[in-house]
Amino acid sequence: KVVEQNRGNQPSLQPTGLCHGHLGLAWLFATAATATTPAGDGSDLRSACTRALEREITTYRRQEGRLMASQGARLLPYLSTGSAGFGLVLPVIPRELWPNGLAESIPELAAACEANGSMFGGLLNGAAGLALGRSGLSSLLASPAEVEQSADRARTVISDGLERYALGLEDGAMICGDGWRLTGDLATGNAGVILALRGLSVGGDLIDMMLSEPGAKR
Repeated sequence: KVVEQNRGNQPSLQPTGLCHGHLGLAWLFATAATATTPAGDGSDLRSACTRALEREITTYRRQEGRLMASQGARLLPYLSTGSAGFGLVLPVIPRELWPNGLAESIPELAAACEANGSMFGGLLNGAAGLALGRSGLSSLLASPAEVEQSADRARTVISDGLERYALGLEDGAMICGDGWRLTGDLATGNAGVILALRGLSVGGDLIDMMLSEPGAKR
């Protein structure tokens, strides 16, 4: 059920996105379908992936050329809950599994990821995730040279944003995360920003990189 207000980003009240909605299920079904072949045809999983993407995108609303997840009074572009999550998921899902009309929505999803007005700097609900998601979505529309330019732009957005979101400490700096707390965690703090920069540097599937064994060569 879509609620009218969830300003605190409570997970139990989030119905959309990579972490809380059908977008994450689409990635799961696509990955499972790949893992089951050639032992099985994976047709049910492939169909489930398409349906999950379709159900996710139907909860999004357009506003001034941007397509964002609708949560009643809020429109969400963030990596965990909205538009930017498509930038991690769609590059690793075969286009034949995309529902009709999704490809045409990519420019509007990418436009929603402009990070200039983000309140926080972290990965899941902040500027780093928006920049990462926009780069992934732009890669679906661009030539190989333009893909690298998009990644460079995203790295610059994140690096420049550190002046706004990081607070210098005696031994370094910490990101000001959700709830205005200094944190080094993956979701809202230093670790997530570093992961985003790493993903933009090595390319490929960031989700796979997050789940791979420590020390595995990329």
